[in-house]
Formats: sequence, structure tokens, C-alpha cells
Amino acid sequence: MIFNLKKRGFTLVEVLVIISITGLILPTLFGIIFTLLRLQYQVEQLTRLKESGDFVTNQIIYTIREHASKVDSDNECGSVFLTIVTSPSAYVLFKDDKDNCFGYYVENNKLLSYGSGVPLQGTTLIDNTDTDFPILVESAQMEAINKELARFKLVLKTQPTVSYLPEQKLSYQFYTYIRKYIR
Repeated sequence: MIFNLKKRGFTLVEVLVIISITGLILPTLFGIIFTLLRLQYQVEQLTRLKESGDFVTNQIIYTIREHASKVDSDNECGSVFLTIVTSPSAYVLFKDDKDNCFGYYVENNKLLSYGSGVPLQGTTLIDNTDTDFPILVESAQMEAINKELARFKLVLKTQPTVSYLPEQKLSYQFYTYIRKYIR
């Protein structure tokens, strides 16, 4: 009697080959997936930084062009401004048609506005309260060139809450003219 035995299962060699191949492929796949996720977070972080920076610069330019009558280059508003603000690192002030002062300043890595009667005045324009990608003002230079022109230079950066993401930096430099300049 001859028995016809069917072979079922895997041999030990076949199982060891599959385990070794899986052991080589899985770390590579996890490395690729981790790298792609990290790059996606970096792009999201830079996109949010750019959107915030564009919003702030557009708001500053619009507010100055529409509401300012002159740049406070004579520092008429400075004495009142410095009594209200604790310690600005950089600021520039303007006057509107009614001789009210308004302006922008940086304090504690935040970009803030000062004044009343003008849209967005008394508000925080860039704040570091976002939990995922806090945006900070790394440096700012704001100066009055003359009575109708001001220069702004802002360097914004993100400070990620996780260690595997690097800081992202974005620099804005713009000049804005006052449309309602009164000579």
C-alpha cells in the first residue's frame, strides 16, 4: 500500500525567510511613513505661518492707508503711548484725521495694535496661544521714514511643541504710504 501524503504547512526554512524579509522591509516602510508625516506637518506649519503673516501685513497696510493722515515722526503720540505700553521693543505710531494716535508695537513676542477708533486697534495681531504651532515675532523693526512713509520689517517664526519639527521662519519687509497725507 502506497500512501499519497500531501504536504501541508511551511518548512522551518520558509518561515525564517519570511520573518527575515519582513524584518528588513517594515523598518524601511515605517521610516518612509514617518518622514512623509513630518514633512506634511512642516508644510502645514509653514502654511499657517504664511497665512498669519499675510493677514497681518495686509491689515496693517489697509489700516494705515485708509485711516492715517500722517506718520508720527515728531513723536507727539510717544509720551502717551509709552505710559500705556509696558515695554515695547519696536513701535511706530500714526495720527488719523482727528489727531488720534494709533500704531503697532511688539511686546513679549506678540504683535499688538494701539489706539482707538480704527479697526483692529487694541487687538493682538500675532499671538503665541496656538497649541500646535505657536507663532512668535522673532524681531521687528518699525520706523517712520518721513511724515507719509513707514517701513516695517517683521521676522515671524513658529515654535513647534514637538521636538522632531524644526522652527520655521518667515521675513516680511514692506513700506506703506499714507493716502491721506496732510501737508
